[in-house]
Amino acid sequence: GQCKITASITNAYSNVRLVGAGSGVPHDGGSTATPATSFLWYGSAGGVMYAQSSPTGGSNSLQVGGGLIGIAFDGRAIAGYGVSITAVRYGVLTDLFVKDVTTAGYRLTCNLSSDYAEAADTQGWLFEKLSWRMIDSAPVQSAIGVLLNGSATANTSFNTFVNCSGETYNGDGWDFTDADNNTLIDCRAFTSGTGKPFRLRGTTV
Repeated sequence: GQCKITASITNAYSNVRLVGAGSGVPHDGGSTATPATSFLWYGSAGGVMYAQSSPTGGSNSLQVGGGLIGIAFDGRAIAGYGVSITAVRYGVLTDLFVKDVTTAGYRLTCNLSSDYAEAADTQGWLFEKLSWRMIDSAPVQSAIGVLLNGSATANTSFNTFVNCSGETYNGDGWDFTDADNNTLIDCRAFTSGTGKPFRLRGTTV
């Protein structure tokens, strides 16, 4: 069913996974998706619908595991991000659909390594059947599909993406910044405006 949310769903624990009944997928015609479980954003502009991150602290290690299965996220052209993962390792995102967010469907990023007792790289994740659609109205047409970035001392790396694809307009389908050694298998992106399907950025991190 559908659930309206007015604030981020947050997860700061290891091995906690939110499981739905199915995300649906974009279609070439007719209905754009048929989700069995979906969250609709009724919060503030630019908000994050789902956020998973490791609590900072000089003696803290990173959280591991967890993730999402079988859920759709509808930003209603108000939310900034659908799913955001920060400094967590070895989780799973499977069968997800994000639509109508204004900044990025999926954001994978890092804090500073000095925030923890170990390096803060987001690594070891398995991402399967992620889909996105940000084309239907002006507020969402600059959004990115999948954004991988990091911090001054950590990056998003050594993750695997399988059968992931989606549609953007002027935003890029995939944006890799501070991200290396990621594996993509049967992944695609479609852009309708000035966006690029894939953008690879070099940095010194």
